[in-house]
Amino acid sequence: MMTTTNVPDTKANRRRAKVRVAPATIAQFTNELLGETLHEGRVDSIALGVTGVLHAGHLSIHAIGRGLAAARGTDAKHGTKQVDRLLSNTGVELWRLFESWVRFVVGDRQELVVALDASGFGEDAGNRTQSVILSSYGGAQRVGAQTSSSAHALV
Repeated sequence: MMTTTNVPDTKANRRRAKVRVAPATIAQFTNELLGETLHEGRVDSIALGVTGVLHAGHLSIHAIGRGLAAARGTDAKHGTKQVDRLLSNTGVELWRLFESWVRFVVGDRQELVVALDASGFGEDAGNRTQSVILSSYGGAQRVGAQTSSSAHALV
């Protein structure tokens, strides 16, 4: 059971306490996006991770855990533990989520322009390929990226 603790009244804690997106809204969105792809518990864990990221000041396990705790009004130690467990969960495979994410980003568009960018990092460092959807107003929505050790392994 989660417990609510008193958080010191600091500027950073006041900023975190202003919930930007309600955790229930994030949970609903995550369930709609991934509910048919993943087990319910994993969907809930991802929703908690997203909540933590949106309320964190930095992208580290501890910062995300503190952001999650601040948004939910719980102890930071428990938030950090939940984020750590999510990131170490071998059942959450990024590429298994990719199709659902692309369907969400594409939406009901009938046409789209996809740009692929392949960048090399030197002989031994590997290559990175990323894909973005270009919009009619000049924006770009990153869809995915992959790093490989060989140019032949790029997808």
